[in-house]
Amino acid sequence: MEYACESGTPGTGEAHSGCCQITPTCDHQGHVNLPPLHQPRPIRSGSGISAPAISANKIRYISSSTVTIPTTMTLLSITPIDAGAIPGDDEIISAAETLLESVTTWKQGKKFHSGTVQTYSRAKGPDDGAPWHARLSVHKPEEATLDAMWEKLGKNKAVNEKEFIHDINKVALVKEISPTQQIWTLYYTFSPPIISPRTFTVVQITRYTEATESSPRQGIIISLPVDLSGQPDLAKMEEKGTRGRYVSVERLLELPDGTTEWRMATSSTPGGSIPSFFVEKSLDGKIADDVPHFMNWFHSLPKADN
Repeated sequence: MEYACESGTPGTGEAHSGCCQITPTCDHQGHVNLPPLHQPRPIRSGSGISAPAISANKIRYISSSTVTIPTTMTLLSITPIDAGAIPGDDEIISAAETLLESVTTWKQGKKFHSGTVQTYSRAKGPDDGAPWHARLSVHKPEEATLDAMWEKLGKNKAVNEKEFIHDINKVALVKEISPTQQIWTLYYTFSPPIISPRTFTVVQITRYTEATESSPRQGIIISLPVDLSGQPDLAKMEEKGTRGRYVSVERLLELPDGTTEWRMATSSTPGGSIPSFFVEKSLDGKIADDVPHFMNWFHSLPKADN
């Protein structure tokens, strides 16, 4: 028998709209454990509850006492998504666009690299697993065009990141779900090796949109953490290491003067015993550094490749 629940308070699973009566407990892998005395009621025809009344990013289908599902009310979270239940592109991209538009309303941080990279941050909210950090930079065509940047960031992003983010030691394509959705695993090592290696596994979603009368040309790249534990054949492709998690959203946007705005926002946890405050205090500088690292690598490529 299948049940439908709309998750309420993160971590408690309190139901809304009377669709079920349940208060599960959650562990750190996103598993929800249903206590036997509080099983959800099935939605039956004639109950007055219709599927459209339950928002698309909150509906949860439960068919056993233990399932792996996202437990927060937002798609953009460090809570990993079950690899067998990844939402469609439209739902994810809509959430990403809303987040990206809000970035300039966040707390303004430092400017880095001679003022060319502006940073922003947002404190951890009720639906977030960690605080958010963002950066914004604008690039002239002679530095890099939108088309050229999209070729390196919107296509095989993980492979290219390994070339300009030196902490990335290995990357592997785990599964191609569609031309716009792929699962990648990234293995980070650090020098000096005072921090143990980290493994991050994400689904990357991309969309490139030509200009219209109402909107400029743009490309969006989203990375969401994915849990492969339910699919052993895929999980064996992950490197051994402490599991970290991150979510990131990036947008390349063509501005009226022909320049390209590169906007990125991310939320993450390194996993293990590293204190969160230690990571948070340096994150603005780290994400800002990715801009010149990318540009330096890009301009080192043969002309035919850029």
